[in-house]
Amino acid sequence: MLASDPELLRRHLGAWQDCAVWIGSTRQTADFEGPPHGRIPALMDDLVRFVQRSDVHRVVHAAVAHAQFETIHPYADGSGRVGRLLIHQLLGAGSVTVPGEPASGSRMKSSMPSTPSTAWPPDAT
Repeated sequence: MLASDPELLRRHLGAWQDCAVWIGSTRQTADFEGPPHGRIPALMDDLVRFVQRSDVHRVVHAAVAHAQFETIHPYADGSGRVGRLLIHQLLGAGSVTVPGEPASGSRMKSSMPSTPSTAWPPDAT
C-alpha cells in the first residue's frame, strides 16, 4: 500500500523516518510531533524489549505497546497502520515483523513475538 503512494519518497519505504514527522496541517500547528529521527533506533529497541515481555496481561500489553509505537511514530508514513497491526498481532496468537533501518544503514527485521494468553481480569494482588 505504501509503495504505491506517489507522495512518499522512495528512501522512506521500509526505513525509519529520517526527517521531522507530525500530525496536523503544518509543523507549527501540529497536534503531535514525533521524536528526533536520531532517537528512533533506540526507542524501537526499547519497544521490542517491551513487546517480548510475557508478564503483562495481553490487553494491557497491546494498549501500552500501541501507545508507545504511536508516540515513537517511526515511519514518515504508515505509522498509524502499522500501529493498528501491532494491536491485532499482540492480541492474537501470531507474531509480527517490523521492517526498519538501524543507524548503521543496513536493513533488518525485528521479530516481535506475541504474548501468551492470560485470564482477565489480571490478579490484583
